[in-house]
Amino acid sequence: MRQKLMLIVLALVALAASAALAATDNDSHTVTISVNEVAMIGVNGTNEVSLTIGAPTTDGDAFLVTPANADAKWLQYTSIVPTDSTYKRTIQVDLASGSGSIPAGTTLKVTPSAPATGYKGNAGTATPQVTISQTAANVVTDIGSCYTGTETSNGVQLTYSLEINNGQEGSLYSTSAYTPEVRYTLTNATP
Repeated sequence: MRQKLMLIVLALVALAASAALAATDNDSHTVTISVNEVAMIGVNGTNEVSLTIGAPTTDGDAFLVTPANADAKWLQYTSIVPTDSTYKRTIQVDLASGSGSIPAGTTLKVTPSAPATGYKGNAGTATPQVTISQTAANVVTDIGSCYTGTETSNGVQLTYSLEINNGQEGSLYSTSAYTPEVRYTLTNATP
């Protein structure tokens, strides 16, 4: 008798459980997530870049460029590239048309550092020293989706130098200041 009672109780519990499971319901919906293409660049730093050609320390020595290297600026950028993983961006530098010029007989150069620590994603590869002219030249290549950060020492440090071209010393004339506009452009590289 006890066994029969136990079997009846177990049957009732199983029946109640199956009825509870049958009463369950659910629903769902989709979430749309959009990822927009982004290409932003800024040149940051607190100090202006200032290079001076002046007197040497000893009579008869070559003109002196001071400072020898000026590194007061940082390239900072944010990039989200299209879906093709082979798609890359490039940062180029040139002298903006219509801006001031550099002194005759000199060459203005920039040396970009490798992207500083703290960047996320594929921040690209810095090129060796580049001569800045009216023709755009690559400074950072192979940029994918990334951001460099916005702190003072985030991004790619830019070190400027001014060289007096050998044999062009006679082309230099004093003036109050030359103020060329150095322009950096984040461009789409051909995939």
